[in-house]
Amino acid sequence: MAFLDPDLIIERAQKLLRSDDLLGEDWLPAFRTLLRSIEAEAGLHPARLEKVVMESVGLLVTRGRVAALLKQKPELRDTAMPAPAVITGLPRTGTTLLHNLMGVVPGNRAYRLWELRAPVFPLGAPVNYARREMEAT
Repeated sequence: MAFLDPDLIIERAQKLLRSDDLLGEDWLPAFRTLLRSIEAEAGLHPARLEKVVMESVGLLVTRGRVAALLKQKPELRDTAMPAPAVITGLPRTGTTLLHNLMGVVPGNRAYRLWELRAPVFPLGAPVNYARREMEAT
């Protein structure tokens, strides 16, 4: 693989994190297959390939932040989580309306877009980190 080199993408994420902990290595074969398939089959222009690289790095950084948080608070592994409702659909088919409607039902919680972009903050993040993420979104 020339452009979508998984080892270089992982290295970039680890440098940003200043850590090599990405929650184990069981995900690596699937990650390598995904990048190989994108490069071989998607027919993306170089600019779009760079976007794939940046998105991949960002997702690995989030994975590393989860690893750091679990290391700091191992009790989170034992916290029961309700099963999520996942809404999918083509654009302009009402998925956002459904998301918003489900979010106002008592007992439900709908994530905001900025929370999906930044589900885990870096350890020691400044108090205004959430505000900055909201503004960036």
